[in-house]
Amino acid sequence: MTEMSRQLGVSPSYISLLESGDRIPSRQIVKNLAETLLGSEDTLGMDEVLILAGFSPEFSSPACFTLSYPRLLERALASKSDHFIAFSSLIKYYLEQELLDLAQHRILEGLQRFSVPWQLQVLLAFRELQKSDFTSAELAQNLAIEYFQMRKNAEEETLGYLYLYLAYFQFNAIKFHILENKMDLGTVLGLQTEMYANYQKSLAYSQMNIFILNEYARTRYEYALLLAQSQGIEKWEPVIQLYHQVISSPQTKQLNPDLLAEACLNMAIAAQNAEKFELSELVLGLGRISLPNASELLIAFVRNYVIQAEKLDNPEILEKSLLYIKQFIQEVQTPSLLERRLKQEPCFHYLIRNKYEILKEMGLKI
Repeated sequence: MTEMSRQLGVSPSYISLLESGDRIPSRQIVKNLAETLLGSEDTLGMDEVLILAGFSPEFSSPACFTLSYPRLLERALASKSDHFIAFSSLIKYYLEQELLDLAQHRILEGLQRFSVPWQLQVLLAFRELQKSDFTSAELAQNLAIEYFQMRKNAEEETLGYLYLYLAYFQFNAIKFHILENKMDLGTVLGLQTEMYANYQKSLAYSQMNIFILNEYARTRYEYALLLAQSQGIEKWEPVIQLYHQVISSPQTKQLNPDLLAEACLNMAIAAQNAEKFELSELVLGLGRISLPNASELLIAFVRNYVIQAEKLDNPEILEKSLLYIKQFIQEVQTPSLLERRLKQEPCFHYLIRNKYEILKEMGLKI
């Protein structure tokens, strides 16, 4: 086990957690394992291992495989009936394809077949979420947490993820009922309180895991967007604070460039809505360092100066927005996205009113 842990770049105790089902392996761990077992030259074999672990192939097109994804999983189960990762991956496939009856059948079978009810309860919770049955999803996830806590040496970081899922289900319930106007304010506030508490538990158990912190910040951002004008600009302050924690965390280097750029973009938009324009400019610059070709960051720069110009009633500030529009056209070379955003988003109306002729000279169809 010591040699295997050295090759995988993890501790022996981590491997014990994987074997006991108390830790779900990451994509990188699965990839390292496949490379250790098969060698780096067998890219097709490595992709099959990734698929069996529930991840998309990395080196080959899915068309390269002689068997379909579910058939690969069924083959793994036929050769090893207690292959829980293949079994759970098959359920995840059914959920992704919205084959909810097949997913439920497999989950019920799994509860009789395997001794990991907490993982199956998580899958059941996601099935209920797809049916928009938020009460059942929350119940299934609470059972998953209860079953997991019964285990010996239950790893706290995994428990953190279980509370993250619970908070995620509660947010989806809030979002659905706000958009459908089917929930009274008292119920929304009650769910909101529970959701925030579960996010805090998730962060506490995971010791401020950067991915969980980023998910919490994203949820607060999306929730602030949902609330529209109902709570004024103060609703953006928690979003800014959370994303500041994400961006300044020592763990930030674990985020891939796309996630870091998204965090910078969301924080910048929150800062714009809170009328903190210099902060927005600073964070967007950081996002550009992380992902130089992100068109959304350029649009956010334009938005920052337009909102600032309108707020101060100073059209001269719009000159900065025009510079970023020129940069967008040069870098992206497909202005249709920018044209659509300029026409659809009310915040850009001030720009169009004041710089219509210049925008037309740039070749924009507005």
